[in-house]
Amino acid sequence: FRQINVTAVEIDHGLCALAEANAARNGLTPHFRAIAADLTAPAETLIAQGLVREGYDQVMVNPPFHAEGTVRPAPDKGRAAAHIMQEGALEVWVRFLATFTGPKGGITLIHMPQVLPELLPLLDRRFGAITLFPLFPKEGEPAVRVIVQARKASRAGLRLLPGLVLHEADGRYTEKAEAVLRKGAALDL
Repeated sequence: FRQINVTAVEIDHGLCALAEANAARNGLTPHFRAIAADLTAPAETLIAQGLVREGYDQVMVNPPFHAEGTVRPAPDKGRAAAHIMQEGALEVWVRFLATFTGPKGGITLIHMPQVLPELLPLLDRRFGAITLFPLFPKEGEPAVRVIVQARKASRAGLRLLPGLVLHEADGRYTEKAEAVLRKGAALDL
């Protein structure tokens, strides 16, 4: 059994402290650390803050979903930054993934399907074995989010999976979504 260690990167110092407190409360302090950093900063800055170049087997990110100018920003600057991606910043996020994911390591990110035409070419230069897992709000409706996984330096092709329907017609979670959200079931990616 291999030990799992988690390094979280969060720009908000208060949320870093909360994450560390939660890890301590759950007895995970030896295996968890939070680094207060802006992952869009230059790699040298992130390394100086404690990240390790090509040092992670799996890197997961949740970038801002909305392009600048497409939604009204929240009054709180931190919240606005978490939801609105500056023009050209998606490439910076992918560069972060490529820089800090270990050789043959995996990445996972979630985004909106309309970003795929921009995202896939950025990944294609650095990652392969790209897997797309759409999340559908209800049966028969278009996906609202897509989970994207890929493997660094892989030459394997793209796979589009059936995805997951989140809600029944009446708004309740589907049985599969409920199993993932409430019972810890894994998504079949």
